Amino acid sequence: EPPDMWLEMDVKQRAPRSRTSSTGSMDDESQQPLLLNDDTEDPDVVDADSMRFYTVEDAVERVGFGRFQVMIIFFVGAFSMSNSMAMMMVAVLAPVLRCEWWLENWQVALFTTMLFLGMLVFSVPFGTVADMYGRWPALWMVAFGMFCFNFMTAFSPTYYWVVLLRTLLGVTFAGGPQMDTLLMEFMPSKYRAKAYLIYAIFWSIGGTVEIMLAYLVVPRLGWRYLVAITSIPGFLVLICFKALPESVRYYMAAGNRVKALKVLERMARLNRATLPPGKLVKSAEAPR
Repeated sequence: EPPDMWLEMDVKQRAPRSRTSSTGSMDDESQQPLLLNDDTEDPDVVDADSMRFYTVEDAVERVGFGRFQVMIIFFVGAFSMSNSMAMMMVAVLAPVLRCEWWLENWQVALFTTMLFLGMLVFSVPFGTVADMYGRWPALWMVAFGMFCFNFMTAFSPTYYWVVLLRTLLGVTFAGGPQMDTLLMEFMPSKYRAKAYLIYAIFWSIGGTVEIMLAYLVVPRLGWRYLVAITSIPGFLVLICFKALPESVRYYMAAGNRVKALKVLERMARLNRATLPPGKLVKSAEAPR
C-alpha cells in the first residue's frame, strides 16, 4: 500500500477523541490543558480532576467572602490601629518634651523629620524582603519593631534617645503597607473596596484613641506612662501573629504549592466552601 495511506491512518489514531453528552453536544477534550496526576508516574493514567486547573484568584473567587476574610480584616485592623497609635505619639510627645526638656524649634521638628525619613529610606528594602522571604516574616518584623521601639521610648533618658527610637520606629513602619497587600490578596474582587475602607477606619480609631489617652494620662501620670500604655495593643498583635496566614501568591511564586494549598484549604474550611476542582497552578505573569 502507498506510504501516504499508512500516514493517514496513523494520524487518525492519534487524533483526540470527542465525547458526546446526553444532550448531544460535543465535548472536545483537546480544548482542555492536560495535566498529569501528581500521585502517579504513569503518563497514561490521568484522572478527571487532573485535566483541570485553577489559580489562586479562581480559588478566592470560588470560596467567596466568609469567616476567614472577617478574621483577616479584624487582624489587620488591630495591626493598623496599634501602628496608628504609635505614629500619633509624635503629635503628643513634641509639645510635652518641648516644655519638659526646653527644646528649640528645630529639635521639635526633628521628631517628625527622622520618623518619616526612616520610612522613606527603608520602604524599598522592606518590599524586597517581603518578595524574597514572604509577607509574613516582613510583617512580623514590623510588628516586633513597632512594639519594641515604642515601648523603649518610655525609658529614654535624653532627647537624642527619643529621636533615635522614633527613627527606628519609622524604619520598621516602612514595611506596614505589606499588610495592605496581604489583605487584598484574600478578598474576592467585589469586596476589596469595602474591606480596605474598614481597614482605614481602624487606623482612624487608633489615632482617636491615642489622643483621648493623652488627654487622660499625661496630666496625671506623665508622657512615659502614655507611651507604655500605647505599646499594649502592639504587644497583643505580636502574641496573636501566628493566626495570620502567609501570602498564597508568594508561596506559588516561590514554587511551594503544598503550603499554598494548605492556606487555601484552611480558607475554604472556615468559609464552609470548596475549592475549585483540579490542580492549583501559578497565575500567568504580565510581561515587564
